[in-house]
Amino acid sequence: MLSRVVLVAGVPGTGKSTLARWLARRLNGVHLNLTRLVLEKGLWTSYDKNRRSFVIDYERLLETLRRLFAGERLIVFDTHWLEVVKDANVEPDRVIVLRTNPLVLAERLSVRGWPQRKIAENVEAELLGVVSREAVECFGENLVYEIDTSRVAVQEAVKLACKAIEERLSSCCIDWLSVLDEKELIRVFKLVEARG
Repeated sequence: MLSRVVLVAGVPGTGKSTLARWLARRLNGVHLNLTRLVLEKGLWTSYDKNRRSFVIDYERLLETLRRLFAGERLIVFDTHWLEVVKDANVEPDRVIVLRTNPLVLAERLSVRGWPQRKIAENVEAELLGVVSREAVECFGENLVYEIDTSRVAVQEAVKLACKAIEERLSSCCIDWLSVLDEKELIRVFKLVEARG
């Protein structure tokens, strides 16, 4: 029997790991983080200095995920990369996608000391809803539930996620191009242009 799985997805800086930890505790489940898993298990082949990221050993990662998701426990898995979960033949109960206003996201990543290029890359992905689109493509719109974490406390986000899981709710897709006003969009576009 496969584990029950709740995916918590979003670009870096949206609050995935924090929400996933809290959610796992609330649901008496186990929290797993893709990045930590890759680093702790050595599931990478090299390091890309230009992108400041590890190149993942895809086949070993799939094999590891299949083993981890076998069993009878609830797993709350946080990731920004949903395709690998689909390729591991995991069918989640729900996909919680965390969204954050691109300007708030840029500030969060800047405070973390991220380089401007990586900030711009992630702001652009959030602006365009890349993770939400991937969630819908991989698992269907009926399993996807978005939460805007721009100004919400983690406790409130956990309540929203629990309600979505328990009541099998879906909601998609926040369109920042429609939500942000003209001045905010200009600021976001300038951030993205800075990527060079």
